[in-house]
Amino acid sequence: MKKQFLMLLLSLIMVTGCTTIQQTQDTTKNTPLAANTKEATFAIEGMSCAACSLGVEAQWGEVDGVLDAKVNLADGMGVVKYNPDKTDATTIAKASTVYPAKIISE
Repeated sequence: MKKQFLMLLLSLIMVTGCTTIQQTQDTTKNTPLAANTKEATFAIEGMSCAACSLGVEAQWGEVDGVLDAKVNLADGMGVVKYNPDKTDATTIAKASTVYPAKIISE
């Protein structure tokens, strides 16, 4: 009984967390790209599930100047389009507080 309760509780936490993250993430998708947009690619360590990649996308989406953020769980890579007048790749990498992000290219 305890095991079933714990599994149900964990499932509810995951569903609630993913829903909240998805709502935050959606705000970056509709932002038009600036004329002076730059793109940076990052290697992200330690992700193990879809909620992990959504969480990184959400954290990057909170950075002022980030126009679009995509994370691929399968290869552990992320690509961010951003306005270089408002932010830079180092700031974006540091915004991923749970899973370390390393700049691969700018």
